[in-house]
Amino acid sequence: MKNWWQREVYVVWHAQTRRFRAIKWVIIVVAGALLYYVKGWEITVKVFLFLTLCGVAVHFLFRYMSHGWMESLWLYKKVEIPFDKQ
Repeated sequence: MKNWWQREVYVVWHAQTRRFRAIKWVIIVVAGALLYYVKGWEITVKVFLFLTLCGVAVHFLFRYMSHGWMESLWLYKKVEIPFDKQ
């Protein structure tokens, strides 16, 4: 179980480049601020909860389709996990 958790955390932090993550978070924060300014707090929270659930669903879909990050999938390359024993 510990190895499974370590693998998931490693994929979350190392499967995307720092530049991609930085740009992604800038877009998320700006979009959230604009949504809050236009629609208010309640809609902003609902949208972010929905997008979080979609992100988790896509994560586990890709995980399932790549057999636990052990195979390449479409444009995504296999994530080399240094501590994995398989």
